[in-house]
Formats: sequence, structure tokens, C-alpha cells
Amino acid sequence: MILYSPFEKLRPSQEELAQFIAESIENKKNCIVHAPTGLGKTAAALAATIPIAEKEDCKILFLTSRHTQHEIVRETAQMIRNKHSPKLSCTSIYGKKHLCAHDGASLMNSNDFSSYCKNLRSDGVCEFFTQTKNKHPKHIILMEEVLKMPAPKPEEILEKSKNCGSCPYEVLGEHAKNSRIIIADYSQIFHPTMRESLLKRIGTQMEKIIVIIDEAHNLPKRLRELSSCFISTITIKRAIKEAKNFQPSAITRITEIQNCMNNLTTGMIIGEEKIINKNSFKNSFSIPLEEIVDELEELAERVRKEKHSSSAGSISEFLKMWSVSTEESFARIIGTESTFGGITTRISLESLDPSRLFKNAENSLRGILLMSGTLTPIQFYKDILGLDGETQAKTFPSPFPKENRMVIIIPKTTTKFTQRNQAQYENISKECEKIIQKIPGNAALFFPSYYLMDSIRTFLNTDEKKNFVEQKGLTPEERSNILKEFREQKRGILFGVSNGSFGEGIDLPGVLDSVIIVGLPLEKPDLRTQEMINYYDRKYAKGWQYGYTLPALTRIFQNAGRCIRSEKDRGTLIFLDERFTQRQYFDAFPEDWKINITQNPEKILEEFFGKN
Repeated sequence: MILYSPFEKLRPSQEELAQFIAESIENKKNCIVHAPTGLGKTAAALAATIPIAEKEDCKILFLTSRHTQHEIVRETAQMIRNKHSPKLSCTSIYGKKHLCAHDGASLMNSNDFSSYCKNLRSDGVCEFFTQTKNKHPKHIILMEEVLKMPAPKPEEILEKSKNCGSCPYEVLGEHAKNSRIIIADYSQIFHPTMRESLLKRIGTQMEKIIVIIDEAHNLPKRLRELSSCFISTITIKRAIKEAKNFQPSAITRITEIQNCMNNLTTGMIIGEEKIINKNSFKNSFSIPLEEIVDELEELAERVRKEKHSSSAGSISEFLKMWSVSTEESFARIIGTESTFGGITTRISLESLDPSRLFKNAENSLRGILLMSGTLTPIQFYKDILGLDGETQAKTFPSPFPKENRMVIIIPKTTTKFTQRNQAQYENISKECEKIIQKIPGNAALFFPSYYLMDSIRTFLNTDEKKNFVEQKGLTPEERSNILKEFREQKRGILFGVSNGSFGEGIDLPGVLDSVIIVGLPLEKPDLRTQEMINYYDRKYAKGWQYGYTLPALTRIFQNAGRCIRSEKDRGTLIFLDERFTQRQYFDAFPEDWKINITQNPEKILEEFFGKN
């Protein structure tokens, strides 16, 4: 197989990965690979797929949820261009609202922005789009410059386009038409409406696209989110206010929705949830649901001409999704909660099955590659995404020296919900202190929740090392500043939450001596979680694993991956909870990990770090 290595030579394990990908895609087989950090997934994937794409005149769509990964793909593509393919070009595409030249556009939700953009263009009041459409001389000069750029940055195009009075989104779209590689978010290919728009912009069909999905362990959750939605009585109140100002005739319809929600929660206490069926909500209105949707959309269009967002539009989208969604693969939940504004009712449509959106796209593609450092067990991902039996799957071991990694399970304490109390928190803190005292440099501790992190830190004495604590709702700048200062430390502790800002997607090569996982970040045992368990019980007889335990283990393996990021890094991965030795958890640990189980890890840590 022809491979376009960006380097003088691929490493043996990297070449094996690239050959596996190339053979799979060449033979029109989809593939899924577990490839740990350090293997060089991005380089291997591009080395394997670019020759095939050039031979068959296909495009490569590299999907990632991280903007930082865009830069890595662009740099790798540039190296391949210099060595093998002089005409190779690459386009980074962000969400449309992030490429809008109008102030405040990036703050809107996707539906509101879509309508806002459509109205501006159709009314002829978007000067950026008009100048682009009319091919203003400044725009023509800009496009001549942009089309010569092999891999422009979206931020660069945004600035250049605004200065020339052109639409950045359209400018990048023109560049993408001529590009072999397009880097984008998962939603660009898996959201039906966004996919249709993308295909039109880049001038191709699904069967001429090879998709590479980076960090594919995140895909199931993202696909569920794309198919889920909710409204609340807060949304209703805002929509009524919109109707009073723009279309009073719609008040009756919106009030009817509110009354229906109130009737469905009669007798429920605050904090209670219950499952409702599709028709108990849909059939409770005095007129067909379609007529209500039409009136709400008319109201939303009027609102968006003066404002950026519309609650009536949100309700309309919710009702449409409620109407077309199937009964079995969605959970329909209504509940009440106490908020600052009083008691709020919320009704949600929760997607349980990511395979619906995945198969809808995957069936038409030329080929698809899913890759991540935490795709174990692979069968779990094949099942929940609906990958067929012909899909090629392979698990690669870590390329780093095994002696550089010490894995320890300490089965002494637990964060199990039924055993959470002050005494337990104090015991956990004592175990953490004993571990930290044996770690010479920096350590990161990850907890199941902010509440547990704060509760345990109350008893934790770590004054000898500088503490860096993750807070809820960190801005990207705050997150970056914390990491920058932490990297400069020699004896620091980073406190984070498993599914928080620092849990994955950060690189700390040469910085961490240890990652300590405190407890299991299992989902809250609410109705949605129970419905997920029930769904996978019905489908695979594996509800507990697929709907509860394996997603939590994926998170902690991502946390653990923050430690050893290069062949020179040495570190310990410590799992503190008695449940980690139970079969349903222990069997899911990576096969190439040599695991030490001990209640007294001090001696092992001393020997590993070379202390007397």
C-alpha cells in the first residue's frame, strides 16, 4: 500500500497502524482502532487515506471536537504536501456562527443563528453576504489570495474577510471546494441539516468522502446530544412575552402547551421525574400539532428579524422533534425543579441510541475510520454505533516503555452514593495524602463531581505543594492560565473533575508524575440513566455495562491518559476505590496494563520513583 509519511520514516507501530487503515479503506471496509497516545494517529491516518483519496478523487473529512486538533492536522497535511503532494490543500471549518462577521453571532444557539442568518440574507441586509454574492472587486481579490493558501486558519480568514467586507463562511466554503482535506466538527456530517449544507458548499457527494473521526470515544455522547432537546416553563414564559410584542394571536397556543405541561405534572413533588409516552403530550392539544408548529415558526421569524434568538422557535423545534422521534430509542421525561424563579417544569426528549444518526451518515460514505486512545472494549463501540460485522477492528498497545508506567489499584475507600459521608471523605483524603507524599513532582487528582472534590479537599492537607483547583464554568482563558501556571510548577497538584475542563484534551508532557483517580464518575442514577440501561438491556442484554459502567470507565481512562504523553515520561496511574477490583470494572482495563492491587502503595511508589 502507498503511504504518504509526513516524516522521513514512520515508526514501526505507526506504519502498522497506517497499513491497517489503508488496507481497510482500500477494500471498502470501515475500520475502528484503539491507538493509545504516542502512536501518531493523526499522521498514520492521513498517510493512509490521502493516497486513496487522490486516486479516487475523494475528499477527506477529518472530524474533531477540539479546535487545537485543527492545527495539528493542518501542520501534518503541510508536511505531506511538502514531501509527496504539492497540490494538497486543507480547509478548517468551524460552526457557521463562529465564522460570522456580525457581532454577537457566536453567542446564539444554532437554530436561532440559522434563522437570523437566513433572514439577513433573504432581506438583503447582510452587507458581507451581498458583497460576496455580487462578486465585489475586493471580494475577487480576496478569493485570489485565499485560494493560493494551502491551509488557511479560520481566524485568519475571518479577519481578512471582515476587512474586505466579505462573508468569512462563504470564503472558507469556496476554499473547501478546492481542498482535499476538510477539518470540521462531528455535527457537520452527522446532523442531517448541517450535512446537507456542507455537501452543497464543498461540491461533493457522501460516496466521495472518507471520514476520519478523531477522539471517537466522544462520538456516542455527541450524537445523543444532537438528537436530544427540551423545553421548560421558563421557555414558555419567554415565548408568551414574544407573542405579546410580535404576534398576540399565538398566546393561546403557547398557553395551551403550558397547561398541558401543568396537567402532566399534577401531583408530582419538586425534584420528581416521570416517563411519559409520545401521545400523552402530542394528543393533549385542541388542534393538530402541525398547526401549532406553523404558528410558532411564524412568530419566531418575526422575532428573529429584530432579535438574535427566539424562545418560540425553540418550542417549535422541540415539538417537531417530539413528533418525528420513534418511541423506543428516546426517553420522554417530565419533571419539576426548584429554581430562582420558583418551581420550573421541564419536559425533555432524550436520545438513547447514537446509532440512528451514525448509520444515517455511515451507510453513504466512501469509508469511515474511528480512532481514539480509549476505544476499549472495541465491541462496545461497534455495538452502540451500529457498526456491521465487516468493520475492521484492531487494538494497538502503547508505544511507550511499559517500565515507565506504574498502574496501582487501591481497594480501600469508595465514592459509592450509599456510602458517602464525612467519615468516608476523611478516609479518602488520608489515602490521597499518603500517595501525594510519595510523589516527588506534580500530580493531578480527578473526582466524580465538584461536590465530591470540594468535600474531600476539606480534609486534605496538601500545603507543601501548590494547589490548582478547577472551578465550574471556567472560560477558555481561565483554563489556559491555570494550565500555564501549573506547567511551570515542580511540586504542584491539579484538582479536577473527571468530565470537566481538565479531564481530557489537555497535554502535559513532562509535567505530571502521577494521576490519581478518586472514585468512579458514574452517571447520576436518574430516569434518563435508567432508561439507557433498560434500552441496552433490551437490545444487547448488556444494559448495565453499556448504559452505566463503560461510559464512566472511558472517562477515567481519558483522565489517566493525561500523565504519560511521550516516550520520556514516567508516571503512576492510581485508582482509588474498592470497586475497581470488581469484575465488571477490572475486566475493562486495557489489556497491556500491568496492574498492582494493594492497600499499601507507599513501598511501590518509593521503588518506582527511586526513593530510599
